[in-house]
Amino acid sequence: NVLAFSCTIRPEIGLDSFAASNGWLESFRKRHAISFLAVCDKSANVNPGIVTDWKGRLATLCKDYQPKDIFNMGESGFLFRALPGMAPAQELETCTVGERSRERLTAVFACSLVGEKLQPLVIGKSAKPQCFQNLDVAKLCVTWRFNEKVWMDSD
Repeated sequence: NVLAFSCTIRPEIGLDSFAASNGWLESFRKRHAISFLAVCDKSANVNPGIVTDWKGRLATLCKDYQPKDIFNMGESGFLFRALPGMAPAQELETCTVGERSRERLTAVFACSLVGEKLQPLVIGKSAKPQCFQNLDVAKLCVTWRFNEKVWMDSD
């Protein structure tokens, strides 16, 4: 954090009365033309007509089920060694993408309509990664699965 760092170095540079604030940081950012640029931007537009159509179809599909039997599942990929999506840069600079790390974990979360949460599922590349060397995978607070591509599949 820039504000915390500025408070730790102020005695070293002889500014004992200096108090960094969000306003100071914003002024510094503008004075030096620093902005945060997206390194990679992908966007997907959803057709509102399709959303409306599926809302009606979903109600029809779910009508014969109890709320406790209806679940929402979310899948998320974590590129745990990747660089952040935003980077500080001069306002006139362009950000280019270098080689990105492909090391990934996939996590799956599911919750029923009444709030029952299932144990998270995490998919990694190895059956027993080095970081699990002294752990019993069965005792983790998540269900651990693995496959070479770290993707969800029928297994």
